Amino acid sequence: MAQTGVATDTPTIVPIVFPLAGKCSFQDTFGAPRDGGKRGHEGTDIMADKMTPILAVVDGTVDWICDGTQTSTANGLPYYQLLLHGDDGNDYFYVHINNDNPGTDDGMGGPEHAYAPGIADGVRVTAGQFIAYVGDSGNAENTASHLHFELHLGGYKNPIDAYQSLVIAQGKSLFKDVEPTNWFFQYVNKLVSDGIIKGYADGRFRPDDLVTRAEFIKMVVVAAKIAPATTFAADFSDVGPECWAWPYVEAAKSAGIIDGDTGGRFRPDMPVNRAEAAKIIMKACALPENVAGTVFSDVARDFWGYMPIMTAMNSGIISGYPDRTFKPLKFTNRAEASKTVYMICK
Repeated sequence: MAQTGVATDTPTIVPIVFPLAGKCSFQDTFGAPRDGGKRGHEGTDIMADKMTPILAVVDGTVDWICDGTQTSTANGLPYYQLLLHGDDGNDYFYVHINNDNPGTDDGMGGPEHAYAPGIADGVRVTAGQFIAYVGDSGNAENTASHLHFELHLGGYKNPIDAYQSLVIAQGKSLFKDVEPTNWFFQYVNKLVSDGIIKGYADGRFRPDDLVTRAEFIKMVVVAAKIAPATTFAADFSDVGPECWAWPYVEAAKSAGIIDGDTGGRFRPDMPVNRAEAAKIIMKACALPENVAGTVFSDVARDFWGYMPIMTAMNSGIISGYPDRTFKPLKFTNRAEASKTVYMICK
């Protein structure tokens, strides 16, 4: 069975602070034609009023500061920009920084109305620090004010589409069916940003879809930073070399996270239930046994999942329902699996 939930052309997600402190809007315009199709757009235009504060997206060092003597070939007016060399190894380019005196469009505002006090070449900044103002300098003089923001993966010049990273940074969701108000929002976005889970090609996450045992094991192995197996060992009779998940299943078996049933099967295509998920997470996190506290009304002490369920609950990894039930045999959906696996990362 093929792996599900895999998006095509999955974007690279870079953890950043959102670069503006104020009302704004933006769309994914990376690669859009510019100059009559002579070049592609290498950034994201974040539309905002002039003098909206611009922030450092990561810790790093400022470079390419214009001092007011540089003029645009588009209009002869001073322009302002800066490059942030991130400590994460990436470069971040901020363009169309303000060149006007407040309340005007005179192009004569000078560096004091372009940059925050103290910002100069070589200055160290921290993520979220105020560094500049939104404007329309350069070839944006005849457009609405905005910040042209570029993300260069591994250093300049290697631009990638920053749209999805900006969406997460702004506190919005990557997916059409995952909203910031959803209880699972932070878990899904964290796992997506860490490359542990993916959405579907239609832009949805499908939080209510059930998770198979193979899919869940892959999530756990990746989150726990366990290297996938590279040699097929035939640990389970129903996981052959043609199964997409065998490197993760065999890695989990070697790490002592899973066992087969009495027939030596793993049942990779079966949905994982809540009791199974609790046992897998307990082993992945190497949690010490802890059965203290009030027992769930539907988890008997002689149930095979009693100990892992209680241990995972006492470790804050799982929780029951308001009526004090756990529903151990209920199948786990993608939202619930995201929260469980998130606890490994945390």
